[in-house]
Amino acid sequence: MKTSLVRYLGGKTRLSRQLHEHMHATLDVSASYCESFVGGGGMLLPTLHNYRNITKVFINDLDLDIYSMWSSLVHNPLDVLYLLKSYECSVAFFESLLNQTPQSEVERAARTFFLRYTSFGAFGKTPIGGWRQETNFRIDHFWK
Repeated sequence: MKTSLVRYLGGKTRLSRQLHEHMHATLDVSASYCESFVGGGGMLLPTLHNYRNITKVFINDLDLDIYSMWSSLVHNPLDVLYLLKSYECSVAFFESLLNQTPQSEVERAARTFFLRYTSFGAFGKTPIGGWRQETNFRIDHFWK
């Protein structure tokens, strides 16, 4: 199981097992889950996978890009997927997206997902393989 939707600086993926140990008694009987800083979902996704009794989920994030990504994936998933399918996985397109201001929540969501999935590190500012693509890894390494 993928433990995080996107890489996120300061994410809880590595801590999720330890956090679940402390929260197990509550999660095992609760029908609701609330996470105020969901980030890439490193705690959310394993929780939903391991605790099938949870039927209501409340998530948020201070980062507008991350908030938009999750909100759009819940409320407009097909719109996000349609937009992502139209994206060209290239350095030129990466740079153009990086310099654009999204006009809608769906555009912001797709932009966030693409930049974080095709970037080096978790900031979404430098494409995998660098701007000149001179390494063994290229921008489309994880996008295939």
